[in-house]
Amino acid sequence: MILICSYPVKCKGDALRQAFAQLLNSPKHYDAFCVFDADNIVDSQFLTQMNRAFCSGVRVAKARDEALNPRTSWVSGCYAIYFALFNLFFNRARDSCGLSPGVRGTGFAVHRSVLLENGGWHTVTITEDIEFSSQCALMGERVCWVDGAITWDEQPNSFRTSMNQRRRWCSGSMQVAALHLPDLRKRVSDGNGRLSFDFICYLLVPYIQAFSVVPVLLVLLHGIFMGKVVLIHILWLLGGGFLFTSLLTAAAGWFMVLFIGEEPSLMWRSIVAFPFFMITWLPLQIISVFQKTTVWKEVRHNGGVIPEKAA
Repeated sequence: MILICSYPVKCKGDALRQAFAQLLNSPKHYDAFCVFDADNIVDSQFLTQMNRAFCSGVRVAKARDEALNPRTSWVSGCYAIYFALFNLFFNRARDSCGLSPGVRGTGFAVHRSVLLENGGWHTVTITEDIEFSSQCALMGERVCWVDGAITWDEQPNSFRTSMNQRRRWCSGSMQVAALHLPDLRKRVSDGNGRLSFDFICYLLVPYIQAFSVVPVLLVLLHGIFMGKVVLIHILWLLGGGFLFTSLLTAAAGWFMVLFIGEEPSLMWRSIVAFPFFMITWLPLQIISVFQKTTVWKEVRHNGGVIPEKAA
């Protein structure tokens, strides 16, 4: 079935809103819906795994995302490491604690009843996935992590494209925070406040990281006023801390490359560059605090090799 959008589409949320409006009114009465990006490769067991989760009572589920092109460039390799870390230490960990994993833009499923309770799909920010996660928290609806359902998503090869994409994520997350933090705060006091409190913490992370530079600047300013000797000691401490953190981040990257079944010797550039990739989130978050972006920029895809697991 091909669905036609009758109204202008400026972002993915606009397309989903119009698509779900048609699907929910369809005489076929679909029980649930899976959402993918057009360039995704989907594991052959995806629907089986999702169906199993929904048969057990789950109403919103998130699949495991993996990079389709981890060896194409150091940038795409950094994405592969980043999402592997996110899957293990954010999604799986939260699911084990009875909290919700992140509904990242692709590879998720939602039951018809959730959309009906929400009045359809209603997102207005440029990060519709984060906004929908916020709406689930407000509804007291826990998102389930389905590790056996896998999607492969092609990642950017260009650093410039990566910066544009991640800036949209940062800015969109802050838009969701401005929109939903007051309501989430109110929900903390009721019986479903655990999910709301957890999501408040998630939405505050970009702000905390952006303003984390303030103490560093104050320490440097203190060193300047205290004299050359104190300043040199401060610079040594900051430099040593930065070096240690970078080495630890690179080591985490090496471990995650092994964890996802890749060969470190083929991804050594991504492992070495991973600390730089992570630190570049900081200027993006600082910029997003003062200058919001509401424009979606195209992320070009060139196609990738279909993983053997998906065959």
